[in-house]
Parts: sequence; structure tokens; C-alpha cells
Amino acid sequence: MTGTREHFDRHLRMDRLRVLESGKFTQTMGIRTVHLDDSIAILEMDVEDKLNGFGMGHGGAVFTLADQAFALLANACGVAEVAMSATITYLRPAKGMIRAECRRVAEGARTAVYRVDVFTGTELVATFQGTSYKMPEGWGDQGLEK
Repeated sequence: MTGTREHFDRHLRMDRLRVLESGKFTQTMGIRTVHLDDSIAILEMDVEDKLNGFGMGHGGAVFTLADQAFALLANACGVAEVAMSATITYLRPAKGMIRAECRRVAEGARTAVYRVDVFTGTELVATFQGTSYKMPEGWGDQGLEK
């Protein structure tokens, strides 16, 4: 019976991740998942068409990429997680293709904390911290294929 439960849970997680990746806003922003497993999420996005009035990557676009990396990793390992809070610190202008790397840094019974570093090439342009809340089992799985 355990094997059946694990297969069911893995299938639901994969379906949940497909839903998160295929969201209309994510697609409109041109966000692409490069790598995702249970310890890291790496996403990319070109900011050249998302510039602010100063000709730099718009802060909202940088935040969106970091938030999407946070959402994917938070939902890659089991129970659905939703954001409780998120902050970002911009260190330098974002340009061209940017990459977000998300890692889980702490986890409790009901919450988890994630750090996302955003890069232009090898240069760190922003750091993001998100705290998630773990939803009750089965929450958010309505309508997902079983």
C-alpha cells in the first residue's frame, strides 16, 4: 500500500508543478525552468523586454522570477505550500538573461524558509527570501489528475 501512496503523491506533485509552470502570467513573462529537484530550482528569464524607465531590468520582473522559483521549489517535495511573506534586496541592475537559484534554508512542521539568488551571468543582482505555509493534505489538489 505504501508504494501506491508514494506513486499517488508523486503524481499529484508533478501535476501541481505542471500547473504552476504553465500559468498564464509565467508564460507571459517568458520564465523557463532550467532545473528542478527537491533541493534546488533554477529558472531563467530575459529582462530585455521588461525594462524600467532607466533602461534596467524592472524590479517587478526580477521579483516575479524569484517568486516563481520559490513557488516551484516549495511545491516540489510534498504537501502544497503557499507564500506567507517575501522580501527582496536589489544589489545591482539586472540585464539580459537573468537566472534565479532557489534553495530551502529552514523547515519546520508548518513553515519553511527559502532563499533565491538572482544573477546576471555570474554577477549577483538580487537576493530574495520567502516564507511558506504548508497547507493541509489534499489542499489545492482538487481538479488535478489522479
